[in-house]
Amino acid sequence: MRPLDPALSPEVVAWVSELRVIWAATGLSITRFAALYPIDKGSVSRYLNGQRVPRDHWFLEKLLAVQAENGRTVSPDVREHLTDLQLRALETAHPREYVVRLVSDRLELAVIGQREAERYARDLEEQLADRVRKIELLADDNRRLRTAWDADRAATQAEKERLEREIAELTAYLKQARRRGVDAERRCRELEELLNQLEPTVQEGEHEPKPDPAVWGGVPPRNRLFTGRDRLLEELRSNLAREAAPAPQVIHGMFGEGKTQLAVEYAHRYRSDYDVVWWIPADQPVLVRSALASLTPHLGLSSDAVSGVAESADEAVAALRKGEPHSRWLLVFDHADQPEDLRDLIPQGPGHVLITSRNCRWQAYANTVSVGVFTRDESVDFLTRRVPHGLTVKEAGRLAEQMGDLPLALEQAGALHTETGIAVPEYLQLLAQRTSKLLAEGRPSEYLVPMTAAYALSVDKLEERLPESMILLRLCAFFGPEPIPLGALSKPVPGLEPQVADLIADPFRLLRVVAELGRFGLARLDLAARTIQIHRLIQALVRDELDEGEHERLQNQANLLLAEYTSTDSDERPSRTSPH
Repeated sequence: MRPLDPALSPEVVAWVSELRVIWAATGLSITRFAALYPIDKGSVSRYLNGQRVPRDHWFLEKLLAVQAENGRTVSPDVREHLTDLQLRALETAHPREYVVRLVSDRLELAVIGQREAERYARDLEEQLADRVRKIELLADDNRRLRTAWDADRAATQAEKERLEREIAELTAYLKQARRRGVDAERRCRELEELLNQLEPTVQEGEHEPKPDPAVWGGVPPRNRLFTGRDRLLEELRSNLAREAAPAPQVIHGMFGEGKTQLAVEYAHRYRSDYDVVWWIPADQPVLVRSALASLTPHLGLSSDAVSGVAESADEAVAALRKGEPHSRWLLVFDHADQPEDLRDLIPQGPGHVLITSRNCRWQAYANTVSVGVFTRDESVDFLTRRVPHGLTVKEAGRLAEQMGDLPLALEQAGALHTETGIAVPEYLQLLAQRTSKLLAEGRPSEYLVPMTAAYALSVDKLEERLPESMILLRLCAFFGPEPIPLGALSKPVPGLEPQVADLIADPFRLLRVVAELGRFGLARLDLAARTIQIHRLIQALVRDELDEGEHERLQNQANLLLAEYTSTDSDERPSRTSPH
């Protein structure tokens, strides 16, 4: 099996990941599976690599059956969870087939209902025939024994009348059952006609009817547990609605603070105000033009297959800038890095642009809205909704405090509690002792990767671009989680190691390192207050990678710098030193 395509949607990734786990448990090869069951190897490969999501449950049921033969059966809850993952993936990857699937399921239910009605009607017919036979027998008996059984005539007549009443009731029930059968049959025909209309559309690859707004592309599903952020949403809306051609709005923050979730909620909440809503993954600049080019057919322009990706992208930007054919549009550039990468691809026109980024350099190019972590009330509200019956308000508050109110970390904690039922004291103990291991557990439902993986990706990029940035990141991990004055990091003091002293002694190198930490979302920079802040969980992850000797060495370096800073009169020093 190949690595999954990074362009796959989160729903497809979640489905294929579970499918691969089940596949591994069967112990079968693709060739062996294709030999045992009526399916070709190509289809199996496409299913396992996320290139295709099966429309029915046949493939999943066969895998679960093989797994059961190996002594590993799954519970109904797990089976229901897998079915739900498949439906979500199908809806995202193949919307038209998802509709066909829903109609097929309804048709199946209607057919079952028709069969039940027909069986019920047959039972009533048999009961009716039985009652008629009894009446005929009683009538015969009555004729034969009329003379001899005059004394019993009244009782016989009463029995006959009772049976006739039962027949009348059963006849009424039979008519009702037949009506239900007719209704079920008519419903089956309607669903069959609808299915016949949809099937050619799926086979021919036609576009599904455009939703409202007219063009809606790539926007992730709405987060049902989205919490708080009302002030930020109102600020974004106010900034965008203030002018006829507003400047782009940049949602800025460190990783895990919910920048993408805020943009998703904005797109869904205000979707009725737009004719075009288009989501553009911007973490790889080379693919941004492709995403813009795919918008051209929806704007009445030639597709990139005719004019090329670059030309189509330029045409889309020009059309949006002019407001033709739609002036109410919203573009979301998610996970943007450098402003220069997107400068020529952001249309300045009547529509709106949202950008999510960790890079603070965007402040010089657009209006910036800083996300930040949750407030404590928002953290508690989120956790008690995420784990509705497993956490008290007090436990949620303790957990939020130790997680630094970071949304990604809170989502992971909630997911792990839901999966394992781990108690809060045990979780906090593991957080203190085995940070990296714990923050790799718990699958966050609304984020692409767990906390540890997101941290590792940022660190890898940081080391690739500017390795000496790790010197400052590791040093700052041994300060407190409060903002660190840059003045405390700008004066060499006796006792510092050469690499630390050399970095601090060169203000240009130091500023470049600080900027890179901010660019990759590992630090929050406050240029007005001249501070740098590392989130407590990032500090814990950094410390977790170091041995005891490095802990002692770096803690000593941090103490030397802080002692020098607090003992020196300086205009830079704030009136109240943070409790590091």
